[in-house]
Amino acid sequence: MKKGISTSITWMNKDQKKMMVNKYNMSVKMRE
Repeated sequence: MKKGISTSITWMNKDQKKMMVNKYNMSVKMRE
């Protein structure tokens, strides 16, 4: 899963990257 995320992030712009990172961090926090 991480590989696919980092691959799609490479062609995203900064705003999209920020949103994806925030979403990813939130899902990680909820799992802990």
